[in-house]
Amino acid sequence: SSGINAEYGGSVSFKEFLSFMIVYSSRDSEDKLKLIFNMYDVDKNGSLHVDEIRAMLKSMLELVSASVDSSELNSLITSLFIKVGFQSKTELSFEEFKILMAGYEKDLENASIAFAGGNTTVQPKTKSRKNGSGKSNVFT
Repeated sequence: SSGINAEYGGSVSFKEFLSFMIVYSSRDSEDKLKLIFNMYDVDKNGSLHVDEIRAMLKSMLELVSASVDSSELNSLITSLFIKVGFQSKTELSFEEFKILMAGYEKDLENASIAFAGGNTTVQPKTKSRKNGSGKSNVFT
């Protein structure tokens, strides 16, 4: 599937949930950006409209308990677009979205999922298993 909630319109399948957990627990910021892009590309047209970007930023700000009114959010979006020369755009392709988010790659790489009630974060694990020849295979 192309992202969370892509298959069932309104609910998340277990497969989508696992895909999200695997991608989000990686350190690859481009994979995380693609996941975020697909989550907020609500109409699945392969681009993010400024309204979809507004919804994304609002959600991200709510995650860190930041409250901004709609005019502040619009100002933030305008300044982000101007900073990368996209002031005349109303939609961004994934490549343009990567440019917009380029200054936040380290933040994305270090982002992890913490579960309430502890300091547990979801990170990829490496396991070792013997194959039939007695040699070890490493897989994640």
